[in-house]
Amino acid sequence: MKATSLITIIGAGALLVIAAGCGKKEQAASPTGQQPTAQGQQATTQSDAEAEAKAQEIINRVWDLVGQGKYREAQEALRGLAGMKLTPAQQRGVEALKNAIQQHLSTQPR
Repeated sequence: MKATSLITIIGAGALLVIAAGCGKKEQAASPTGQQPTAQGQQATTQSDAEAEAKAQEIINRVWDLVGQGKYREAQEALRGLAGMKLTPAQQRGVEALKNAIQQHLSTQPR
């Protein structure tokens, strides 16, 4: 039973990771009402993409740890996401991870 639920959780996580890459991004207008320069806009888009990729890297690492049954390490790795801006799909994936980790840690003896 545990193996089945673990496989289901990992599968759901994989789907969320895939969905995170398919999301559309909207560009917010600048506070002054002026359009950002092409160079500034490109730099912002690049830094956003780098931040999203870094967050996704952490999420993937946490899924790997959960798949290996290393729930305490996975919980610690999730702390690396603190303060990061996540896409809605990444937020759902992180919530699924937190729930899976909490479920398994609550059933394991200390």
